[in-house]
Amino acid sequence: GLRAGDQIAGVNNINAVGKKTNDISVLLKGTPGSSLTLKIIKAGEKNSISVPIIREEIKTKAVPYFGMLSGTETGYIKLVSFTENCSGAVKDAFTELKSKGCKNLILDLRGNLGGLLLEAVNIVNFFIPKGQEIVFTRGKTVEWNTRYLTVNNPIDIQIPIVVLVDENSASASEIVSGSLQDLDRAVIVG
Repeated sequence: GLRAGDQIAGVNNINAVGKKTNDISVLLKGTPGSSLTLKIIKAGEKNSISVPIIREEIKTKAVPYFGMLSGTETGYIKLVSFTENCSGAVKDAFTELKSKGCKNLILDLRGNLGGLLLEAVNIVNFFIPKGQEIVFTRGKTVEWNTRYLTVNNPIDIQIPIVVLVDENSASASEIVSGSLQDLDRAVIVG
């Protein structure tokens, strides 16, 4: 029954009024299956109500949406995070789009704050030939320097790609967009 505009006034008898979002977030998180009670002020109301909550593990999809743009041969993939096996989700989405006639691709990384470096390299590998350097890291000592190369055969090295980015595209998003641009495989928009 909670809706946008409702205010959290308390969590388990701890006053939340005036606290920062991060401080409240810590109070809300806990072991899946455990319970808590929220003190909520509904939008437009003055009095609070108590709302019992059971915590659950929340899993979000790395690719919450993909599809063909209406009336075109252009596929669209929205990637929201570089989590474990997100490259598998991108591969599945791209394979399905290709089966629907995808001849151009838009990869949307807007708002993607990044994540696992190897997943970024795997995604670039779908569009870049095997053995190509994608990124390298430098450490304080030479032993910590690492080169990341594509290790698999690509899916499609010809398809035109546009990568959408914004001010919140960071880390692994920058590696994907930057390397695809540097290797002349994509145009960056944003």
